[in-house]
Amino acid sequence: MSERPEYPQDYYEEEYPEQGEDYQEGYPDEAQGKASVYAQRQKESDDGPRLLDSWFIRLLLAVILILVIVGVIVGGAYFQASSSRDEPLEIKAFPGMLQSSYQKIDKGHDLQTWSGTVQLAELENHYQKQMDDCNRLFSEPEEGQEQSDQTIESQNYVRTTCLLDHSHDFFGITQYARVTIAPEFTLESERTGMVNVTIERVWKE
Repeated sequence: MSERPEYPQDYYEEEYPEQGEDYQEGYPDEAQGKASVYAQRQKESDDGPRLLDSWFIRLLLAVILILVIVGVIVGGAYFQASSSRDEPLEIKAFPGMLQSSYQKIDKGHDLQTWSGTVQLAELENHYQKQMDDCNRLFSEPEEGQEQSDQTIESQNYVRTTCLLDHSHDFFGITQYARVTIAPEFTLESERTGMVNVTIERVWKE
């Protein structure tokens, strides 16, 4: 059998085996190189600017979210305030008094009149318990009478006005009741013993 002829390449590998390996390793595979470049570009694309990366967009979204939350809260508060004021306030009449008149003045506004022979102090106390505040009105003090001495039994007593106010100022919703207690007088300014109570009610209707 004849021997394999020697070629320059075989001679190179035999003489410089280590250098041959380095030579082959110095040229990476072409497919791997392309994949590496694509991965690098893809990473740069993923790391690029996004819509939510803008501080202005984030701030705008935060403001919109806050406005929506505030709108829901205010809307709920308005609905609650409105629904609780769409009926007139209930005022209990003094036992024994008769309703002499009722008038529907306007939408969400009526007027009741009650009359009877009762004690002024008891009548006033009855309505004071239901109202927020009551005030007495007097005419000019009698001769020699001090203003601090004036009572509901004084001859110059004119009337008592009481107010129960459930209006909502923020939303502009009105609901109140005003009670006026007034004794009847003769032409000679003497009391007849009859007392009239007027109840005016205003509400959202």
